[in-house]
Amino acid sequence: MAALTYTATDTVNPPRLNHRGVTTVTARYTHNGATSLSASDLIYMVRVPNRVMILDGYMTGTCGGDATVWDIGVLSQGTFTDDNLGAALTLSATSALKRFNGINLPVKISLSDDASPLSTWVILTRTSGTSTATASIVLTLSYAPLNVVNS
Repeated sequence: MAALTYTATDTVNPPRLNHRGVTTVTARYTHNGATSLSASDLIYMVRVPNRVMILDGYMTGTCGGDATVWDIGVLSQGTFTDDNLGAALTLSATSALKRFNGINLPVKISLSDDASPLSTWVILTRTSGTSTATASIVLTLSYAPLNVVNS
């Protein structure tokens, strides 16, 4: 089956930015579709602005079936790094909380100044697990402007 792409409903608004400190954002995704989520499916969860540092985050939720494994990464400059925020985070039918475990945290977002729009996506990639028609996922992450982190 070809990979499908989904977008979390809360993420259509422009990304928020607190110029004096940390911004925390949350996105929710619920899947109760006729089709099942399968390996390589992508869920565009959160838009983050240019010139920030992603500091920390976690995902929580359930996925029907057993051991649905997710990677969390950033789309930057047209290149998707599928696991720089989290790798092999497992959700199942029992609710769980998984903290970002990326070895590259914090992750710097630095887009070309002529990029349009000047924001990027944090994306979940389903890597393996039993095919499931149900999922309820909440992703929360914190980021700060580079000038705040570097001062």
